[in-house]
Amino acid sequence: FRLMTATNRDLKKDTARGTFREDLFFRLNVVTFELPPLRTRAEDILPLCMQAMLRFGKEFGKDVLDIESEAQELLQRYSYPGNIRELQNIIERAMILCHEKTLTAGCLPRELRDQASQITVAMAQGEHPTLRIEMVLGQQTLADIETALIEEVVRLSDHNKTLAAKHLGLTRFALDRRLKKQLEQE
Repeated sequence: FRLMTATNRDLKKDTARGTFREDLFFRLNVVTFELPPLRTRAEDILPLCMQAMLRFGKEFGKDVLDIESEAQELLQRYSYPGNIRELQNIIERAMILCHEKTLTAGCLPRELRDQASQITVAMAQGEHPTLRIEMVLGQQTLADIETALIEEVVRLSDHNKTLAAKHLGLTRFALDRRLKKQLEQE
């Protein structure tokens, strides 16, 4: 008998706080795989999109085999608060609406197009776009929130650390130090 479980919570912290049973934690915690959120894995977005397009293409009887460059950029810039499930929902919706052999930006949800255009315009004008970081009170530490903020600004800066540091009001050295510290804590 093998049991595989998944969670988006830090069970070690929950156990320390007394919100998760310690005996259950040790029974379940045999092998642990940690997957970072999709927003930090831009290189995985297009392959996941293609996989979802193949799946939904079979389901809906459509042969959409490519993603136009504008749609690719929109998909890679979006923050995916709902993680991979949200990405799959976006592709499913796009496959339903798409009547071409190529998935276009017009097939994507308006909120995805709007977020990307607001960020692009604001950054082009030298402004700082408004960021939204979702959190549940009492379940995230200040360090967790700082990590999410830094990851989001680095992503929005197209992984240009000098630009990200500028947007965060840090030196490039200070940003690198914080990123290194975050990696060590994982």
